[in-house]
Amino acid sequence: MGKGSIIFKIIIILLALLLISVIAIPNDIWEEEDQMTRQSRHNIYAIYEAEQFFHRKTGSYTENFDTLITVIQSDTTLKEKEEVGNLSNELNDILAATLTIPSLRYISTISKAVAEMQGDIRINERYFHKNDDLNRVREELGMNLTRFDSSAIFPDFCETKSLVDSLSELKDKINEYRLQNATYLAKNQMANIAEMLPTIEVNTVVEFWNNEYNRIKDFIREGEKTDIARVSNMFDRLSRFSSRINNNVQELSKVDIQGSLQNLFELQTQMENIYQKFISPQYFRISQRYGLLSLSEVDSTLLNLTSENFTCPDSKEKYIISIVGEKITIESPNLLDEFASQNRTTVEPIMDLQIFDYISKIDDAIDSTNSLMDEKRVHIRRYSNLLLNMKEIMAEFKNLKTVPIYRYAKDTKTLIDTIQVVKQLSVLKPMFEDALNPMDTLATRIENHNFSDLEERLTYLGNNIQNLDSLISAERIPGRVKREIPSFYENYKVVFSIVDEMKRNIAPDESTMLRQVATELEKSLLKVLNGYEEPVNLIFTRTHENHGYIKNGVKSWEEEA
Repeated sequence: MGKGSIIFKIIIILLALLLISVIAIPNDIWEEEDQMTRQSRHNIYAIYEAEQFFHRKTGSYTENFDTLITVIQSDTTLKEKEEVGNLSNELNDILAATLTIPSLRYISTISKAVAEMQGDIRINERYFHKNDDLNRVREELGMNLTRFDSSAIFPDFCETKSLVDSLSELKDKINEYRLQNATYLAKNQMANIAEMLPTIEVNTVVEFWNNEYNRIKDFIREGEKTDIARVSNMFDRLSRFSSRINNNVQELSKVDIQGSLQNLFELQTQMENIYQKFISPQYFRISQRYGLLSLSEVDSTLLNLTSENFTCPDSKEKYIISIVGEKITIESPNLLDEFASQNRTTVEPIMDLQIFDYISKIDDAIDSTNSLMDEKRVHIRRYSNLLLNMKEIMAEFKNLKTVPIYRYAKDTKTLIDTIQVVKQLSVLKPMFEDALNPMDTLATRIENHNFSDLEERLTYLGNNIQNLDSLISAERIPGRVKREIPSFYENYKVVFSIVDEMKRNIAPDESTMLRQVATELEKSLLKVLNGYEEPVNLIFTRTHENHGYIKNGVKSWEEEA
């Protein structure tokens, strides 16, 4: 064999291994990413529910994880629910095992299928009014199926079936019974079943059923030839149910009754033991509670809460708890440090824009006028028309935020200031989404020196203030009092010189910087939302992303979906 052929085989093997890795490794990476996302979001949910539980207990929230878990783990109500759940499942396991004993399982399946058939025959009665012969057979079949509940030819089977049905219902509705009562009923029913089981008339049941089965098949065959088959699928269902009954009747005829009894005796012993356990001093009080097979999602989450839930599985950082009054947010820490750092760097060029300084000066002038009015209104409190006029102007001051360019500048400055101290996505994401378009509009306004809406509102306010000054001057107010009331317009009119200065001095390049910053902030938001990719084995990547937050009960990842 030549060297060429060996090298060729090695290349084939290497290519095969590469192909396998290309198929297998990405799936492993994607599964790991999904698992990390699921775990992180479960942790966020767990902390949020733990905080809600803590708040119900104490009236407040806490940022201390140790305090949170201590309060939850020491709560007796949760512990009792867990214990009731454990006891309920212990009882349920014995009931489930009893109902899987072969002979009982066959009887239970027969009973359920018979009930389904009876329901179908009764519900679909209206389709048979035009076919007397078929309707008569339908009625006869319905009557004959009731013999499984009560029959003189196999009474012991009927009694056993009734007991098995009761035991099955007890299992299905265990939450409607107190545990002690359920256990007492179960052990008595099991004892009665053990007494009746050896005497059931299996051969008679088989003979009866074989006759009925043939009649049912004939009924189905004739029914499928009629128009009824086009408006109802009852014949298909009857076929399935009757086949199920037939299979289980035949299995019941072959079952080892003594073997079933032996299994039943063993489970009776277990049921007696659990009953004695429930009435013992240690469990007597707790077993007076109603059965609880499964805890609610919240209770299960709280009971399984551990210190591991407080740490992000990706970044290994603690989750962020933000408490504002009676509202709380739980947030993934992933990528937020980088997000915050990048945002602070991004907005640095626009932190001291002239537009912000001029808007601040306008605010100061208006606040000064508002304070002066508030201070001096005591002198006009007896003059209702003047006082009402002044209150209306003071209310109008607050409405300055409805002026677009003023609002855009204020919102942009608020965003910049928030970025300096906040890194949480739950705070910054909605602010970004609300501010990015206004920033572009603000840039256009600055570029065109268009401050007309602000000028109009300030002029409107100025006219109202001048009118107030005139009314005060014309009002018959004692001289000593009137001298205490200055001209409010003289204090206010500085706003116009501020606007004039703003129009003359704002540099057009502020608009360019605003647009650049808006673009970079949008990129920063998308980066933290979409995550970044880490190289794996040179040719693959693993995505790291922020896993979202729960704010006031709303899950961010569900909003995005």
